[in-house]
Amino acid sequence: MSTATCPIVGCRLSVDIVLKSSDGALVGSHKANLDSFGDAFPSTHQSPIDMSEIESTLKILMRFIHPGSHPDVSRLTSRELFSLAYAAEKYKIRDAMTVCSRHIMGLVEKYPVRSLGYAVKCNYPKLANVAAPWTVFRDPTTMKKVLKEARSLCAWLEYKLDFVGKYCQQLSIPVEAYTGVADLSQCLAWEKYHSGVLAKFSAMVQGGPSPVHTEKHGDIFDVEIPVCSRWNCICKMAGGGRLQLEDVKRTWKGRVLDEMKKNQSIFTTSFLNTSDGTG
Repeated sequence: MSTATCPIVGCRLSVDIVLKSSDGALVGSHKANLDSFGDAFPSTHQSPIDMSEIESTLKILMRFIHPGSHPDVSRLTSRELFSLAYAAEKYKIRDAMTVCSRHIMGLVEKYPVRSLGYAVKCNYPKLANVAAPWTVFRDPTTMKKVLKEARSLCAWLEYKLDFVGKYCQQLSIPVEAYTGVADLSQCLAWEKYHSGVLAKFSAMVQGGPSPVHTEKHGDIFDVEIPVCSRWNCICKMAGGGRLQLEDVKRTWKGRVLDEMKKNQSIFTTSFLNTSDGTG
């Protein structure tokens, strides 16, 4: 055990157990701390203990079994964070579980797919519902790699279908119902813009690494409004031409997004244990 040291600077506890990382490194630790802070560590009767985590993950994890040595997880890379989060769940290190799950909640928009996969696998229903809306424009193949279990993938597919149905319903409502402007059904510029929005929405729904791939629902409306070719069109008679249509576009976008928030789809988490309020 002399070749393995505790990774915590200044730790005066004797190393009486050694962990062997998946990349072959030896990490010194303490039986009492492992028993006190981790509820699911492998048996400490034999040393070294073969671990499935890499050296860097184990060293970060060990900081959570030393009072006052908890790391700032905001400084970790996404790979380090999720590796730590899964390890914390695996060995039931409560402090690390809490810190990681809360931090991941704040990174949902940046890492939606990985966040949803983590939430489903580690039983965090609330996190799953926060992450799910940001994954609706991903393709099933991508999601299958993360969700893995059939019931999880089916729950996501049901969520996506419900979301797409609600969005289609909102996009099919005449813009006049949202904006209060005069009938724009005869405006060629608005007709082309509206068709462009529907085409972009269709492409986004298909998901995958396409030029329109995004998690931001509002990007659907970012289609250029062409110049109206009709000299007597309602858009010009009302004054402003394209300028007026830009205002209508902003109002329409805002109202549709508001309605989607009010009628947000729910990611089915009935297969998770929802008794844990931290979810």
